[in-house]
Amino acid sequence: MTYVDWQPTLQRLLEPLIARVRKLENGGFQPPVLNADPAVLTDGMIWYRQDLGQLRVRAAGVTKIATLT
Repeated sequence: MTYVDWQPTLQRLLEPLIARVRKLENGGFQPPVLNADPAVLTDGMIWYRQDLGQLRVRAAGVTKIATLT
């Protein structure tokens, strides 16, 4: 019976995915810091307006100010 050691092969395949997950866990998210709204807005965008001190979010075609409650 032939034995195949899959451990090294699986490890090489999973290394890029594991590295991405670790970056997300450790790095956190930092929105871009701008002094004006972006020229082109799409739903899902998040940015910080430094001049106004506002975290802004684009959702359902509307720009909203994010607030912590």
